Amino acid sequence: MLLSTAYFPPIEYFAKIAEGFCLSPDSMKPSVVYIEAKENYQKQSYRNRCRFYAGDGVQNLNVPIVHSGGAAHPIDETLVDWSTPWVIRSQRAIMSAYESSPYFEYYKDELFAIMDSGIPKLLDMNTAITEFFLKKTG
Repeated sequence: MLLSTAYFPPIEYFAKIAEGFCLSPDSMKPSVVYIEAKENYQKQSYRNRCRFYAGDGVQNLNVPIVHSGGAAHPIDETLVDWSTPWVIRSQRAIMSAYESSPYFEYYKDELFAIMDSGIPKLLDMNTAITEFFLKKTG
């Protein structure tokens, strides 16, 4: 299965990942999923945007990227713009929406550490966040 990268992927993304997973009494067959790294970056997509439910409805978060001219460039070369305070705004929005959720306090530090780490490439940051959710959900 081939998927594009996604920032805080929607539940449908994880459902696709789980499609090939098989657990039987005698064996476990994991899903085989490939993340497309050479596609061209596309604006206004889940590659650097996410939607989540907050107390006042659906909210949008985005990761600003460094624009390198008008030419198309592969997603594995797309850089995160760390010159803006997007991480603080994102973390505050996530805290506001989910701080009363069960177990959130046990996971937030590790999740926020990924967001604070300054990973330069969008693909690498998205992969780290996706791997975090996959590990926590099994």
